Amino acid sequence: MPEITSKVIDGKTYNTKTAVKVCTVYSSASLSDFSGFSETLYRTMKGAFFMVGEGGPMTRWALVGEDRSVGWGADLLVLDSDEARAMMEQAGCMPEEFNAVGLSVEEA
Repeated sequence: MPEITSKVIDGKTYNTKTAVKVCTVYSSASLSDFSGFSETLYRTMKGAFFMVGEGGPMTRWALVGEDRSVGWGADLLVLDSDEARAMMEQAGCMPEEFNAVGLSVEEA
């Protein structure tokens, strides 16, 4: 399956080559495992967030074939700022990394 680098969604282009890579989250399983996945968060020059992910047949990235077989898949999804923040928290990003992409954090 070819690597996904861009996609048009609701008349807007999301492109990994022109966006800034923010962080990547990996599963504890390898990508060759049925439950393995990787998800990379990007921010466009206009401030929109999107994620490119790939994974095995037991992940949300799985694709179902015409013969109903389930296999490895990949896609690009648009995220809102709350979803981007949650992904950055999962990746263990530092406060300055949140601020660099326009997401404020406050002290508890």
